Amino acid sequence: MKVLFICRHIPYRPDSGVTARIYNLLVSLSGVSDVACAFIVDRDAGNEPALQECRLNVTNYLIETDKSDFSPLRYIFHLLDIFFIPGKVRKALTAIIEREKPDVVWLEFGYLCHLVPFARKFGLPVIYGSHNSQFRLDFALWKSNPSLSYRLKMALFVLLYFIHERALCPMADLVLCISRQDLDYYRGFMYPDQLRLLPFLYDDGVLAGVEPLRPGHPYICMVGSLRAYQNYAAAMFALEQVWPILFRENVGLHLYIVGELPGDGTPEYRRLKESVAASERVVLTGRVDSAIPVVKGALASLVPLSIGSGVRTKIIESAACGTPVVSTTIGAEGLPFVDGDSIFIADTAVQLAERVLQLQNDRSLRADMAQKAYIKYHDELSCEAGRRIIGEIFRGLSQPDGRPPGEVKADARTGGKV
Repeated sequence: MKVLFICRHIPYRPDSGVTARIYNLLVSLSGVSDVACAFIVDRDAGNEPALQECRLNVTNYLIETDKSDFSPLRYIFHLLDIFFIPGKVRKALTAIIEREKPDVVWLEFGYLCHLVPFARKFGLPVIYGSHNSQFRLDFALWKSNPSLSYRLKMALFVLLYFIHERALCPMADLVLCISRQDLDYYRGFMYPDQLRLLPFLYDDGVLAGVEPLRPGHPYICMVGSLRAYQNYAAAMFALEQVWPILFRENVGLHLYIVGELPGDGTPEYRRLKESVAASERVVLTGRVDSAIPVVKGALASLVPLSIGSGVRTKIIESAACGTPVVSTTIGAEGLPFVDGDSIFIADTAVQLAERVLQLQNDRSLRADMAQKAYIKYHDELSCEAGRRIIGEIFRGLSQPDGRPPGEVKADARTGGKV
C-alpha cells in the first residue's frame, strides 16, 4: 500500500500534542506501508531543518505557502484556506501524486477535508485522521474563553469550522477517531461504516535512554503548553485550588508546571506569574526540549482539565514512562485506563488532592498502578499496536460493498442523500 500523507504540521520535532500524535502515527504507518508525506506549511526558515531531523523511512515533500504580514489579510487567507486550495498547493500536490502514484490519500488533522474532491479527480480513496472531534473542541474553547475580543474575532471561524466539518468530513471514505466518545460524536452526522477507531499511538522506544529528573525532593508534574487555553485553565485551577490543599497536607511536596508560557504581557501571563509568586514550592519551567525527564521523575502526573476533546498525550506519555496519573474525567476521556486500577479519576480539588496524597503515601500502590497502566498502554496505545490496527484499516478499505470511492449512500431512514 502506497500512502500520500498530507498535513499542516512537520512532526519531526514532536514537542506538542499535535506533533507527537502525527510523529507516532507515522512510526506505525511507515511500518506497514510505503509513505510519502506532503507538509503544507507557512514559509519559515525552520521548515527545512525540521525536515532534516526525520529519522523515519518516509519520503518528505515541503509545500510552503506565503503568509501576509498584514493582519487582516492573514485573517482572510485563513478563512479561504478552510474551503479552497491555493493554486500553488494544487500544482504541487498534482506533481507529487503523478510522481508517487499513491493508492490512498491520508489527510491528517485539522480542517483538510476540502482536499477530498481534489483526490477524487485521481480516483484515490481518502482517509481523514482526526485527533479529536475538532469542531466540538474549538467551539468549547471559543465559548469558555473570557476574552470578548477573542470571541468576536473567532466567531466567523467557528461558524465556518462547523460548515467544513458537516459538509466535507462525510465525503471522506474513512474517518479515523481516537476515542469512543469521538466515534459517537461523528456518528451524529456520518454513517457507521465510514468510521473506524484508531487510538492515539505512542512510541516508547525513545524512553529507555532518558534519565529521570532527580531534584532531591518529591514532586508532581503538570505538562502542556499554557498558550493553549484548556491547559492554562487547568494550570490555574491546580495552582489556586488543588495546590493549596496539597501544600498544607505535605510539607515536602513540590509542583512542577512544564510547558510554554502565555505570551509576555498578556493578562494570562500576569495572572499566572502572580499566582506562582503567591505560592510556595511551585516550579514553572516554561518550554523545555523534552518533558520526559520531568515525567519520569514525578511521583504522579496531574491532569486537571475541564475542557477538551480527543485524547491527552500527557496521560499516555505518563503511562509509557511508568508514572501514575491523577486526572479529571474530561482529562481521561477516551482512554482505556480504569479508575482505581490503572489511573485515579476525580473532579473536585479536594478529591484530586486526596488521590495525589494517596499515591505519595503508598509506594506499592504507585508501582501497581503504574504497571497496570503500562500494560494497557502497550496492548492498545503503542506503535506496535498501531501497526496491527492500521493494517486492518487498509485491508478494509477495498470497498467490500462495491461502491467506488466517495460515492454517497442513500439514507435508509429517509430515502434521501446525506
